[in-house]
Amino acid sequence: MRIYRPLGLVNIQRYQKINIYANSPEEVYPANASLDVADNCQFCWNACGAFPW
Repeated sequence: MRIYRPLGLVNIQRYQKINIYANSPEEVYPANASLDVADNCQFCWNACGAFPW
């Protein structure tokens, strides 16, 4: 299996941290939310692990 755009899978986990009910720009991202790639790879690993090899 080849993943040509792995950052797309990482972004799925990043977008889960967005507050869609924010009333101001400061409320969109939580103060403690890390958006680093290394902190948002779990969805990518889970998706890859779901494929039968």
